[in-house]
Amino acid sequence: NKLSEEQGVLRKTMLFTGLEVCYYNINRKQKDLKLFEFGKVYWKKDAAEGKYQEEERLAIYLTGNIESENWQNKTRNVSYYDLAQQVAHVIQRSTVENIKQESLVDPLFDYGMKIIKSSKEIGKLGKVKTALLKDFGIKQEIFYADLSTALLFKSASPKFVVSEVPKFPEVRRDLSFVVDKKISFAEMKELVLATEKSLIKDIIAFDVYEGDKIPEGKKAYALGFTLLDGAKTLTDEEIDKTMTKLIAAFESKFEAVIRK
Repeated sequence: NKLSEEQGVLRKTMLFTGLEVCYYNINRKQKDLKLFEFGKVYWKKDAAEGKYQEEERLAIYLTGNIESENWQNKTRNVSYYDLAQQVAHVIQRSTVENIKQESLVDPLFDYGMKIIKSSKEIGKLGKVKTALLKDFGIKQEIFYADLSTALLFKSASPKFVVSEVPKFPEVRRDLSFVVDKKISFAEMKELVLATEKSLIKDIIAFDVYEGDKIPEGKKAYALGFTLLDGAKTLTDEEIDKTMTKLIAAFESKFEAVIRK
């Protein structure tokens, strides 16, 4: 029995439900997306008898910027080649060999390629048609891949390590300081994790500056820290305590001058 009217139709492609998810996130300012979904699609196997064929598929969606802000590289939009690299990685890890690609002609794509194994199409990838994105209210490019999981699972011998998705919100705090120019970001990251490994989940350097108003031989860094406790919501007191520990560590080891 269907759970809702929207689920009363067997889908022939996973693209449309994926675009709904993309629209939902983009509309809430989450524009840089790398998504995947395992699901089922259906088509009529015997039109006369009304029998349907069910197949497991893997869908991959890329849109927005390729990576988060950082001082080493200028960010850029994802491209077809980023998606092709991800698909190639999945195929390689699944140990599927002797595949070839052919040009794709499909009303859902502006352009793309289909993946062939032993004369059988096992997947396709490309740029979603602009007119289709417009129908969904999406104004940025989306790249989509659709792969048959039957061959992938048959060929692969995966060993997965999984963890529960955090239930509590993460917190971002920034810290700006001046240190000796010889000190690398890798050294800073090592110090941060040695000082507070349990709550610090990510560290980025979103700005690095040398020049006017910075002493000779020095460099100004601006770091962003993502804090998260998997068991509860962090309090302001816990966050401030963590940042105070980090500041003390930078001042002690690197003789950092904190910029306020």
